[in-house]
Amino acid sequence: MKPFFRKAEHLVLHPEELLAMLGQALAKAYAQRKLLWKVFADLMLLFRFVRDWARGDFRDVPRSSIVWALFAIIYFLSPIDLIPDFLPGGYLDDMFVIAYVTKKIRKDLDRYEDGAKVKKKA
Repeated sequence: MKPFFRKAEHLVLHPEELLAMLGQALAKAYAQRKLLWKVFADLMLLFRFVRDWARGDFRDVPRSSIVWALFAIIYFLSPIDLIPDFLPGGYLDDMFVIAYVTKKIRKDLDRYEDGAKVKKKA
């Protein structure tokens, strides 16, 4: 797990790399959306949360929440993790990590979603 956190810490300091990685992860998420159906909406929320933070559109969040969200995305993107993605059931661990992280940073995700709704109305 430490390599995923180290990568997340690195990406927080390099927004261009972060946004490129998000593009790769988003493509994989859409390709695997049927397997991820239970957590797909949460994964999309994590993508938007991190993307808007990297763009500077939403900075009112603890850095630790961004690192946790990045951890989940990086874990999902990695084909070799606890259960390698190419094995049957290979996305079960990814779904667990996404659900765990979403629950862990729920307060910040809710605040982000509330702010996004206000911006849409304006």
